Amino acid sequence: MSITGSFNVSIGNASFQPVDPVAIGTSRLPVQFKNLPIINGVLQCVLTSVVALEQSIARTYAQRSANIATGQSLTILGKLVGRARTTTIDDDFRRYVRAQIAVNNSQGTFENILSIALLVLGTTYTGTYTLHNEGTATARLTVLASAVTDTAASILNTLEQAAVAVGVRLVIEYSPLSPATVFTLDAGPGLDNGFLATALG
Repeated sequence: MSITGSFNVSIGNASFQPVDPVAIGTSRLPVQFKNLPIINGVLQCVLTSVVALEQSIARTYAQRSANIATGQSLTILGKLVGRARTTTIDDDFRRYVRAQIAVNNSQGTFENILSIALLVLGTTYTGTYTLHNEGTATARLTVLASAVTDTAASILNTLEQAAVAVGVRLVIEYSPLSPATVFTLDAGPGLDNGFLATALG
């Protein structure tokens, strides 16, 4: 985090420019007072203290934004929304925080469930996400993305189960291996060995 100039606040790639009270105050002086150094000096002394307040407000706003916050600020934001830090990588934890916020606002709709999955896995996992109703208060979310780690899958399951409506059973299917290697017969953990061997008997 850095402060540039008198009132610009930069955090990561984001930059905020709060209102400059000194510039606004002097610009609003009546014409007969604009060239009087004493009047200008008093006004600047009074309003300069407001600059620190503007900077503080801008920093607080930025530090409480899940899209911008980093480090300890992101950790605190996670605690505020109910998501404890489980990784030292800010970009990963930022996705989980945003997903937690989506869970907190979830109404249990299909759109909510899919949005949470996309937030948790992010652009790292490319592929398709399918959610369909199986009846009897049961839905199934199938993640046919690149290999999903058990850690990410556990976080996804925890958040999704908290987002669905009370009494609804959500089944989540994923693979810790890439679909391209899982469903081959001639190489890798295919249908007759490895990942699916026990399932086939």
